Amino acid sequence: MSLRLLIHQMTCRCHICGKASSGPKSYQPYRTGTTAGMGGGPYTYRQSTSEEKVEWSEPTNLWRCKRCGKWTCYDHFVPKGTGSLCAECSKG
Repeated sequence: MSLRLLIHQMTCRCHICGKASSGPKSYQPYRTGTTAGMGGGPYTYRQSTSEEKVEWSEPTNLWRCKRCGKWTCYDHFVPKGTGSLCAECSKG
C-alpha cells in the first residue's frame, strides 16, 4: 500500500463510524474538438484519452452530506427524502 493511499484513507473517513475510503476517485478525461460534419456544418466530438486522472481529495465510496459537509459511508447516508443528508443531520 502506498503512502499516498494511506494518507488518503486517514483523511477520507465516514464521520459517524470511521469507515475509510477504498481509494481515490479516478477517471479518464475527454478531449473535445470540432470538425466539418455532414452538410458542411461544424461537428463537435468527444474522445477519451488514454491517461487516467486521480483525484486524491475525492473518495470512491463516501458521500458528502449536504448540511454538515462531512464524508459519510453508504450505511449512514440517507439520500432519499432528506436531500442527501447523513444519518445525524436527517434526525434533526
